[in-house]
Amino acid sequence: MSSIFPPEWCVRRDLSPDFEEFPADKLSEMLRKFYGEVRKVDGQTYSRNGLAGLRSAIHRHITSAPWHRKINILQDAEFKAANNVLIGTLKLNKRAGLDNTKSFADISQEDMQRLMASGVFGLETAQKLQDWVWFSLQFYLCRRGCEGVRELKKDSFQFVHNREGEYVQLKYNEASKNHPGGFKNTNDPQKKMFSTGGPMCPVNALKVYIQKLHPDCDALYQRPQTPNDGGWYAPFPLGIKKLQGMMSRISLLAGLSKRYTNHCLRATCITTLMRSGYDPITVTRLSGHRNVASVMSYCRDTTDQVKRHMGSTLTSSLSSQHVTSPPPRPSVTGRHLHPFAPHTISAPPAASAISAPPVPTTSANLDIPCGPRVEPYDMNMNCLRYCQKGNFDCFLSPSRSSNVLCTKHV
Repeated sequence: MSSIFPPEWCVRRDLSPDFEEFPADKLSEMLRKFYGEVRKVDGQTYSRNGLAGLRSAIHRHITSAPWHRKINILQDAEFKAANNVLIGTLKLNKRAGLDNTKSFADISQEDMQRLMASGVFGLETAQKLQDWVWFSLQFYLCRRGCEGVRELKKDSFQFVHNREGEYVQLKYNEASKNHPGGFKNTNDPQKKMFSTGGPMCPVNALKVYIQKLHPDCDALYQRPQTPNDGGWYAPFPLGIKKLQGMMSRISLLAGLSKRYTNHCLRATCITTLMRSGYDPITVTRLSGHRNVASVMSYCRDTTDQVKRHMGSTLTSSLSSQHVTSPPPRPSVTGRHLHPFAPHTISAPPAASAISAPPVPTTSANLDIPCGPRVEPYDMNMNCLRYCQKGNFDCFLSPSRSSNVLCTKHV
């Protein structure tokens, strides 16, 4: 008997909980009722992500062993009515003020400065060193949450010197959500973490960390211990739960304003580069996204600084006709590219996680003069849809008008 549908609900609805072999029309009717009535144990409604997770769990259950059903409850026409009920439930919850879904937030500038000044990271203890190495790899390589972290080994990375300096990268193309492998998957991103110099250089920290690992365990992330226990790390890999809660634990230790998740580091990496002027296509070469729209979704909101400035502008309009000028745009040069603030904290110095230079703000092959680069949340999406294959000129707009295209697409 399946435990996906609550037995009491099945009894009340006079339905069999053994739904795996139901014909498509009968299963669709069952799902239609379930989507509209499902509640948590305490009677509260599920969030948007919770309902989506329930639907995905049902789909995986009936399409995997031992059932192997050849149906798709997410897309097949037979399940359109059920999916419409699910969409309607989400809309009703939002109108009732029950939608509290939060996306992965990027770490604020204030929290990033507080984190780097908190003393959570360092080279003097096993825990501080491991936390800094984990943080650096996740942030500079724009890694997704806990994906592939437990599969990393001591010999997974190689250290390279070239004219750009010293950097570290994976020895192999890692399987991921966007790059699972196969003949069609040939554009794996070559992520590199460059040396920044100084005592907290992430590349040097990784070298020190690998030397401190226990020789009898191949895992990159091993269980920390005190030197009195016979070394810095025990010959046992960290558990998946420990790895999943790394950023949450670090947030508590550093006293940050909220408990961030592992994926927040990926969001911070992407939004920092986008708001610093890097075009979305260049950012995808670091993040590994297969399309520009996925990267743009991380910058669907403005920063608190911009929102505060807009609020001040509206306030000033109530007392006079004078409107304050917008805040200055970020520069893609200098240390402002990095989310850390080296001039106010001790570590680490500014550095970029990618080697590709930013796109210039002027172009000779445009027939119209280009104004300043628009920020990600102001980009002309009509033009962006045409330019996902590399026409960088389209990211330069002469104004903020929503109907302005570059001359190639007028």
